[in-house]
Amino acid sequence: MPSHSPAVHRSVLLKALKEEFPELRERLNQCEGLLHFEVSEFRAFTQEFIDSQNQREVERCFSLAARFLTFGNARVRNAIAVSYLEDLNFKDQKVPRAWARELLPGPLDAELRELEAYLSDLFSTP
Repeated sequence: MPSHSPAVHRSVLLKALKEEFPELRERLNQCEGLLHFEVSEFRAFTQEFIDSQNQREVERCFSLAARFLTFGNARVRNAIAVSYLEDLNFKDQKVPRAWARELLPGPLDAELRELEAYLSDLFSTP
């Protein structure tokens, strides 16, 4: 019988972010304990890797985000969806970015598609 571990909360996410990406520590510490700001810093950090074409680091970021989208508690999952995924820029402009969208692991890709469908419905004119 599979065991069900409790959903992961903010402190576990922050510990993982700081261990996996020590260069992000100072930015996270300046967020005054506000989860959505912390996750938004992680999103900006990921975006820097997308914009600099650093596929290896983008994959590392996406892997961690997918883990917390899957195993986080409701607050953590919401922060990953809203303050991370929703604001990532995958549009090719002066910098190619579409390649990064193809790297999204299944849970992140599914969540982003749901968000896009929701926003499309919300802003479509009848």
